[in-house]
Amino acid sequence: MLKPAINYVDQLNKLKSIIFDNEDKYKYCINADYIDYNFFCIEDSDYKSIQRVSVNSNDEVIGYMSANLGLNNVVTNLCLLNFYLDSKALPVSFARDTNAFIDYLFKYRKVTKIKFNVLIGNPAEKIYDRFVKNHNGRIVGTFKNDAILIDKTICDVKCYEIMRENYTEAKK
Repeated sequence: MLKPAINYVDQLNKLKSIIFDNEDKYKYCINADYIDYNFFCIEDSDYKSIQRVSVNSNDEVIGYMSANLGLNNVVTNLCLLNFYLDSKALPVSFARDTNAFIDYLFKYRKVTKIKFNVLIGNPAEKIYDRFVKNHNGRIVGTFKNDAILIDKTICDVKCYEIMRENYTEAKK
């Protein structure tokens, strides 16, 4: 179930350690030259950043989602983090909540475009490629040697965009 992140600050603070303690699984989630020491700095307003958590039936956080809003109601950065440690399976509820979050952005917040990226090599890259294809989005391009992983590996960054009208058409 998708809920406001502000109500789960304590759980999110505890989950920070999962990211840094499981470096192999999460090494593609954080660009080391961009680490913000206020990671999961939860805002009390949805004005600039929309932040939600995916929770299971026990009200435990299993995922975090945020969208930063820029000018002209464009999402300039989308963050989707799954805290489920079994890399072979993605909880159905997290996938459902991700779709609900994207729907919320387009339908209720009336964003015109969502721009996001993935670090090349991230196992989620295939999921993003499929999601973008299924929602009439596009791969904009790749920036070479644009990010540094936690383990100091330099990697490329693939950029995506999904336009509201294309997303709406794909949902029909």
